[in-house]
Amino acid sequence: MAKVASRHDEEVLNWRKDQFERQGFDDVMAALLAHTAIDLRTMEEYVSNGCPHETAVRILMGTDFHGDDPNWTESPRILEEDED
Repeated sequence: MAKVASRHDEEVLNWRKDQFERQGFDDVMAALLAHTAIDLRTMEEYVSNGCPHETAVRILMGTDFHGDDPNWTESPRILEEDED
């Protein structure tokens, strides 16, 4: 059974989502990225130095990301919820 996220966890995810939005990701992609192990500062460095968003995600996720591929989040680097 998946563990229910604490209020703190939700706040962290919302903060991460906001940070990805500030880097130019749309709200849906920012929400998905907030749940990953991608380092915000590294992403910011890539994007601010001209790396296209999709390319930066592909590099940092270590997967072949395609914006229209709904299965891209299956990368092993996605943070998984604790199971009881």
